[in-house]
Amino acid sequence: MTLIEHSPTGSEILHFIDDSIQMLRESGESASHILVGREAFADLSTALAERFKRNVGEFESYASIPIVVDPSRTSQVLVLPRAAVAAKAAVVSTV
Repeated sequence: MTLIEHSPTGSEILHFIDDSIQMLRESGESASHILVGREAFADLSTALAERFKRNVGEFESYASIPIVVDPSRTSQVLVLPRAAVAAKAAVVSTV
């Protein structure tokens, strides 16, 4: 299973996450976490506020999937499957 890591722009971030979730579903898995860097988290928070007509805030999840900020990342986003699946079969491809 190949997982795609990407640094989408603010206008692309939700589309990228939605596509990543769909790719996991199509492979028979489900998304367990959305891993983002600090810049990506700011873009994601803004995009979520715009989509849901809310103030920019500290969103903890999207589509019931927890958002995890990795301080060692900047603008990268990666949607992860369950840990057991990622540990056994996942390969990360950066685009």
